[in-house]
Amino acid sequence: MTITYTWSIDKMVCLPENNLVVTAFYTVTATNGEQSASLSNVVGVSYQPDRIFTPYSELDQNTVIGWVQDNLGPDSIANIETNLQQNIEALITPPVISLPPPWA
Repeated sequence: MTITYTWSIDKMVCLPENNLVVTAFYTVTATNGEQSASLSNVVGVSYQPDRIFTPYSELDQNTVIGWVQDNLGPDSIANIETNLQQNIEALITPPVISLPPPWA
C-alpha cells in the first residue's frame, strides 16, 4: 500500500509590529492503510523581500507549508519522509516483540 504524507501547520510565531511570520510549528503525518506515524517540529521562516508579502489575515495553510518546505529543503523533507516510512514499517513488522515468560 502507498504511504500518504500530510503536512499541517500547528501554530506560527510572528513579529508583533506587522504579524510577519518568523517561526512555524508543523506536523507531518504518514499514513499507510490503518498504520500512521507523525513527526512534529519547528522551523524558522525567512522573509524574502523578492516575494509578494501576504498579510497574516490572508495566509492559508498551503502557503505556510510551502514556506516550511522551502526552508527545510529537499534533503530534509526526504529524511522526514524516510523516517516516517521506517516507523510505519516497524509498526507493520516489529523488529522486536514482547512475549510472556514460557513458564507463566
